[in-house]
Amino acid sequence: MLSAFFDDLARGKSSIVIGLVVIFVFVGAILYLAMFARGSEGYSRTKRATLMVLAPVVLLAGGGWVYHSYSRYGGIVTAAGTAPIWDRPGPWGESERAAKYADRAQQQLRDGDVDGARLSLESTLDSYRRARNTLGEARTLGMIGDIDRRLGRYDTARAAYGDALALYRKDGNRSGIANTLRGLGELERQAGNRDAAVTVYSEARELYRALSDRQGEANTLLSYAELLRNAGNAADARKVFLDAQRLYRLERDRVGQAFVLLGLADLDRDEGQIEKARSTYDEAREIFRDDRVRFGEALAMLGLGDLEIARKAPNAARPFYTDARMILYRDRVMFGEIQSLIGLSLVERQSNNAVKAVEWSRGANAVAIQARDAVSVVALERLKQQPAAAPPAYMRARYFALR
Repeated sequence: MLSAFFDDLARGKSSIVIGLVVIFVFVGAILYLAMFARGSEGYSRTKRATLMVLAPVVLLAGGGWVYHSYSRYGGIVTAAGTAPIWDRPGPWGESERAAKYADRAQQQLRDGDVDGARLSLESTLDSYRRARNTLGEARTLGMIGDIDRRLGRYDTARAAYGDALALYRKDGNRSGIANTLRGLGELERQAGNRDAAVTVYSEARELYRALSDRQGEANTLLSYAELLRNAGNAADARKVFLDAQRLYRLERDRVGQAFVLLGLADLDRDEGQIEKARSTYDEAREIFRDDRVRFGEALAMLGLGDLEIARKAPNAARPFYTDARMILYRDRVMFGEIQSLIGLSLVERQSNNAVKAVEWSRGANAVAIQARDAVSVVALERLKQQPAAAPPAYMRARYFALR
């Protein structure tokens, strides 16, 4: 309590400073009248005694005001249907401050400054905790989990998701629970824990259905379809992709439909339908470009690059991989960066430049060590065995942030 109070005081928090100034000026005026106005007409001993008593009363009231604002009371019964005092937004504008930090983090993510966004989210989290804003704190923890998962920091990501789940469950927020479970499913899938991923995806989907949230259900189906695709279960993956596509169409979510198109194009490529896959990748790329989703556009370019490698056209593949890598490296999307580096290695191998091919391959392995992505590790193992052939599409990793 005291640390929060003195921190606000040191930062010149307007409400704190003004409140304390008013209290001390008022107390000073009372003491002046009581102690130095004894000779003035109309100030009897009784009036001075009253003023002397009033001064500590004002000070005690001011102290109570600060204590009430900063202390987390226990065992206080609140009116039915209302949140406890410690779960309500605090009185000092910290929720507004947190919202500004969160907006800054989102902008930093759009600009590719992932590390800066992570720091901004730490400030967001601190402000929401000061404000006793449980919902804001839980949302921020989910965003932190997304970033740490992307960077291969599985332990801290799992802890962030777990803390967010605890807060959402305490608040009875089923939508928040479902969203966080989906993020946790992405983490387990990325770490190679397939059974755990299926379990949390199923739980999230049931919650979305209970809430009639078609968008959330579609997002979960998309991730589950990717899991089936990576497992080589093409038939079931296609069915789930089409279910997700139907829901995205009902929601008029163009970006969601474009991500489904990437998955369907991957399946077509593995079935040898190269031209159909090319057309589908191009369609997805156009949607991403129109909606300014750089991440999706980069993934589509990786798919197009793989098609050129499959037809032994390294010069046509090179710009796709190069442009995709620029986006994915900037945004710190490690699984995508690994794929682009594998692609550039294949380009050099097919161009008979073995030394450069090995350099790109080593770069991919270095990123994979940091990312700890199970699917990308499999792709790199295959690259060692067949250094001039693009890995099958089902060996391409693809994970999603919370939408």
